[in-house]
Amino acid sequence: VEGVRAQAERMMQDSRFDRTLESFALQWLGLGAEPAKDDIQYPTFNSEVWSSGRASVAKFFAHIVKDTDGSLEQLFTAPVVFADQQLAKTYGMAVKATGFEKMATDPKSRGGIFTQAAVLTNLAGTEESSPVKRGVFVRSRLLCQSPPPPPDNGVTPLAPPTPAKTQRQRLEEHRRNPTCAACHSFFDPLGLAFEHFDGVGAYRENEHGLTIDSSGELTETDVDGKFADGVELMSRLKDSHVVAECLTTQFYRFAVGRLESPADACVLKRITASMMGQGYSVREVFGKVATSDAFRFVGRN
Repeated sequence: VEGVRAQAERMMQDSRFDRTLESFALQWLGLGAEPAKDDIQYPTFNSEVWSSGRASVAKFFAHIVKDTDGSLEQLFTAPVVFADQQLAKTYGMAVKATGFEKMATDPKSRGGIFTQAAVLTNLAGTEESSPVKRGVFVRSRLLCQSPPPPPDNGVTPLAPPTPAKTQRQRLEEHRRNPTCAACHSFFDPLGLAFEHFDGVGAYRENEHGLTIDSSGELTETDVDGKFADGVELMSRLKDSHVVAECLTTQFYRFAVGRLESPADACVLKRITASMMGQGYSVREVFGKVATSDAFRFVGRN
């Protein structure tokens, strides 16, 4: 085991480790093909901006793993973005260099990997943001929780956009239908936490001239409680054992190239427990997974 750990550490010191970090981050966050956006609603969004956004997320993740303590607090709340001239407009920043610059953000409005522009862009619709997509993402990718199955008779569509109402108001009306409430009450509040970000990740105070309310309550976790916005929500999740175990699971899936089996459950819990006891570090997870029996040995029937 010590030999494997030493080799894992050696490999993580190699510059090629950056490609591994990039591959994991983009896979975990689902940042693949360019999402479609309405040209009129988002005139500054194009393929170059999307490409820069994906690269920016990879740079942010590598920065957290290599240049900080790699804690969940840093991953979820660090007030930093990497912006180039293509991406700077979305962040409301001015970048003079031709490449990426590390830029500080206002920690009260933007921080951590979930408020990176490309992540928010991907979890949005063609013409507007999508609290549903964002809420489902938090439940599935950060908490490893699955929403209830949709009703047998199908899903009632959300009312179309209107300047007279915010998305929160439309979703509240949607949840008045009992067949919609079971699922939407599970993920809507978490997605609405990020309504201060539009469909391409730009910060905003209003929607159609109406004040945005991004407050909500986190439920069915080990860190339940109320939050004012996405920054406060992520600040809660950084202390969650459930989130830590989910992230360990995501690393494990990436490392072995498959979903975990029931036999892997004890290993994942053991890794997470040992990590939480000494301060969960994203960097350390790679070594812990590499030295685990589940990773090193293949069972035979």
